[in-house]
Amino acid sequence: MISRVRIFYTLGIISLIGAALFPMGYLKSFNVFISLFILGVIFILIAQIQQKKK
Repeated sequence: MISRVRIFYTLGIISLIGAALFPMGYLKSFNVFISLFILGVIFILIAQIQQKKK
């Protein structure tokens, strides 16, 4: 079974890669970029907190 920490790390990395690859030419896409970036950082922080609890 995949651990919860690995799932959060994976989601965080996918969100950060999605934010990096998203086109920045549009005003609407900037909001998507910010939300993907923030979600990626939050997922990675949650994974680190879960890892410290173990």
